[in-house]
Amino acid sequence: MKNLLLILCLYCYSVSMNAQTSRDKQDRIKAIKVAYITEEINLTSQQSQQFWPLYNEYHSSLKVINQSVRTSNRLRDMTDEQISIFIEKKLNTEEAKIDLQRKYLKMYKEVLSIRQIAQLYRAEIKFKKELLRRAKERRALRD
Repeated sequence: MKNLLLILCLYCYSVSMNAQTSRDKQDRIKAIKVAYITEEINLTSQQSQQFWPLYNEYHSSLKVINQSVRTSNRLRDMTDEQISIFIEKKLNTEEAKIDLQRKYLKMYKEVLSIRQIAQLYRAEIKFKKELLRRAKERRALRD
């Protein structure tokens, strides 16, 4: 009984540590992204104070929209009717994303110049590409 309790405690501890490690990675990536974007679009301290809450709010809203279209069903396991509903839901999600982008573009214009906004969009793409490149390199080193 003691061994079972010990094993259970060790298992819970390891699961907890994995969750913490994942959260730490996410926090570290977010901090690097903030620094990267701040530098890429040359934010002043006043702009940063106004911009980052908007940016975080935008990404929180975007996350909610993206989660609405996720499905646990695999395409091959779906009926034609389910696929049709899924496609319609996906299109509605894309429209909602565009509406959200337009909404936040207006708010960004109150804080940033149009050039900075364009640089923001470019910086986000460059940052994602760099993350993917580094992830590929890490995978290649492990193999």
